[in-house]
Amino acid sequence: MALNSVTTLSQPFNDKIFFQRELPSSRITPPLQATDTYQNSLENLASIAEQENKNIQNQLDQALKIPDAKTQEEISKINTHLQSQGKAPINYAKTEQDIEDIQKSTLSNKEKKKKIDELRKSLGLSKGEMKRLFTKRMAKLNADAAKTLKTRSEQRLGNMKNTLASVEKQFGPQSPQATQLKNQIQSIGSSDHSRIAPLEQRASFYKSLYPGFWSRLGGFFKKIGQGLLKGLHYLSPLLRFIPGIGQMASMAIRSIENIFQLIRDPKKYLTSIFFS
Repeated sequence: MALNSVTTLSQPFNDKIFFQRELPSSRITPPLQATDTYQNSLENLASIAEQENKNIQNQLDQALKIPDAKTQEEISKINTHLQSQGKAPINYAKTEQDIEDIQKSTLSNKEKKKKIDELRKSLGLSKGEMKRLFTKRMAKLNADAAKTLKTRSEQRLGNMKNTLASVEKQFGPQSPQATQLKNQIQSIGSSDHSRIAPLEQRASFYKSLYPGFWSRLGGFFKKIGQGLLKGLHYLSPLLRFIPGIGQMASMAIRSIENIFQLIRDPKKYLTSIFFS
C-alpha cells in the first residue's frame, strides 16, 4: 500500500521523540594515532560525520512524509468531508512534497508564497488549516533537524579540537599530524554548515507563511516602531522640564515604549519584567 496515503498509515509519526536519539560517544571521535593508520583515522572521522548527517536528513525526510497523530486525525476528518462533497481527498505526502518543491525552486520568496497559497486554495484548505497541517510542522521539523545537526557538529568538532591540542603538544603545531587534523576540522565544519544552513532557511521560510494576528501586528510595529521609539526616547527627558505636564507626558511615553516592546517581542519583554 502506498505510504503517501494518510488512510493507509498504520502508525502516526511521533514528533516528540524525533531527533532525540543519542550517539555513542565512541562514534564521535575515533582515536588518532601517530602511526601508519593516522590518515585512515582522519578519513574515518569525515566518513562518520557524513553518515551521521545523512542519517538525520533521512529521518527528516521520513518525518515530513508521515503526519503525527493529531495531524493525521484532522486530515482524516477533512478528507471525509471532501469525499462527502464528491471531491478528491488530500494526499498528505504529495502535498508536503509539492510545498517542499516550491520552497526549493528558484522563485523569489514572494512568488513561492503565492504558489503555496494557490496550492492551499486548490486543496480547499483555509489558511489556518494549511498552517496547522503543513507549514508550521514543516518549519518545526526543519528547525529541529538543524538544531540537532548543529549540536552534533559542535560536539564532534569540540572533541576534534581537544584531540588537536594533544597532537600539537606531542608532535608540534606545525607537524604533519597537526596540519592534517586542522584541515580535517575545517573540512568537516564546512560540510556540516552546508547541511545546517539550508535547513535553517527552510524553517524560517515555512514559519513566515500564514502569520497569526499578533505576528502580523508585531511585524507592522517592527517596521514603523524603530523610528518612533527612537524619537520618543530622545523626547522623554526633555518633556520632564515642562512645568505641569512634563512628568505625566514622560510617563505616558514610557508606557507607549513598553506597549511597543510587548507587541514586538512578548517573550523578551515579559522575561525582562519577571526575571530581571
